[in-house]
Amino acid sequence: MQRRKRLPGGGLGELEKIGSLETPEEQLAAFQALNKNLMLTVTDMFEENIELRELNRNVMLVVTDLYEAIYPAEEGDI
Repeated sequence: MQRRKRLPGGGLGELEKIGSLETPEEQLAAFQALNKNLMLTVTDMFEENIELRELNRNVMLVVTDLYEAIYPAEEGDI
Protein backbone atom coordinates (compact mmCIF):
# COMPACT_ATOMS: atom_id res chain seq x y z
CA MET A 1 0.00 0.00 0.00
CA GLN A 2 1.24 3.50 -0.76
CA ARG A 3 0.37 6.99 0.36
CA ARG A 4 1.43 10.57 -0.22
CA LYS A 5 2.26 12.74 2.78
CA ARG A 6 0.71 16.18 2.94
CA LEU A 7 3.45 18.79 2.60
CA PRO A 8 3.52 21.92 4.76
CA GLY A 9 2.52 24.03 1.74
CA GLY A 10 -0.64 21.92 1.26
CA GLY A 11 0.64 19.85 -1.69
CA LEU A 12 1.30 16.13 -1.77
CA GLY A 13 4.72 14.55 -1.43
CA GLU A 14 6.22 11.51 -3.14
CA LEU A 15 4.61 8.11 -2.85
CA GLU A 16 5.85 6.10 0.11
CA LYS A 17 5.17 2.51 0.99
CA ILE A 18 3.25 1.84 4.19
CA GLY A 19 2.43 -1.46 5.81
CA SER A 20 3.33 -4.88 4.45
CA LEU A 21 1.03 -4.90 1.42
CA GLU A 22 2.69 -5.00 -2.00
CA THR A 23 2.62 -1.92 -4.17
CA PRO A 24 1.07 -2.25 -7.65
CA GLU A 25 4.60 -2.26 -9.11
CA GLU A 26 5.66 -5.08 -6.75
CA GLN A 27 2.49 -7.03 -7.57
CA LEU A 28 3.15 -6.61 -11.29
CA ALA A 29 6.75 -7.81 -10.91
CA ALA A 30 5.57 -10.83 -8.88
CA PHE A 31 2.90 -11.67 -11.48
CA GLN A 32 5.42 -11.36 -14.30
CA ALA A 33 7.83 -13.71 -12.50
CA LEU A 34 5.00 -16.16 -11.84
CA ASN A 35 3.91 -15.97 -15.49
CA LYS A 36 7.47 -16.69 -16.65
CA ASN A 37 7.72 -19.69 -14.33
CA LEU A 38 4.34 -21.01 -15.52
CA MET A 39 5.36 -20.66 -19.18
CA LEU A 40 8.61 -22.54 -18.51
CA THR A 41 6.72 -25.29 -16.67
CA VAL A 42 4.16 -25.65 -19.48
CA THR A 43 6.99 -25.80 -22.04
CA ASP A 44 8.74 -28.53 -20.03
CA MET A 45 5.49 -30.49 -19.76
CA PHE A 46 4.85 -30.10 -23.50
CA GLU A 47 8.34 -31.36 -24.34
CA GLU A 48 7.92 -34.28 -21.94
CA ASN A 49 4.58 -35.10 -23.59
CA ILE A 50 6.26 -35.15 -27.01
CA GLU A 51 8.93 -37.52 -25.66
CA LEU A 52 6.28 -39.79 -24.15
CA ARG A 53 4.36 -39.86 -27.45
CA GLU A 54 7.54 -40.86 -29.28
CA LEU A 55 8.22 -43.57 -26.70
CA ASN A 56 4.64 -44.81 -27.01
CA ARG A 57 4.95 -44.92 -30.80
CA ASN A 58 8.16 -46.94 -30.54
CA VAL A 59 6.55 -49.39 -28.12
CA MET A 60 3.58 -49.82 -30.46
CA LEU A 61 5.96 -50.54 -33.36
CA VAL A 62 7.80 -53.17 -31.29
CA VAL A 63 4.49 -54.78 -30.28
CA THR A 64 3.43 -54.84 -33.93
CA ASP A 65 6.74 -56.43 -34.94
CA LEU A 66 6.36 -59.06 -32.21
CA TYR A 67 2.78 -59.79 -33.25
CA GLU A 68 3.85 -60.20 -36.86
CA ALA A 69 6.70 -62.49 -35.80
CA ILE A 70 4.35 -64.66 -33.75
CA TYR A 71 1.47 -64.61 -36.24
CA PRO A 72 3.00 -64.26 -39.69
CA ALA A 73 0.64 -63.05 -42.39
CA GLU A 74 -0.51 -65.74 -44.75
CA GLU A 75 -0.47 -65.19 -48.48
CA GLY A 76 -3.60 -63.36 -49.59
CA ASP A 77 -4.19 -61.66 -46.19
CA ILE A 78 -4.70 -57.95 -46.24
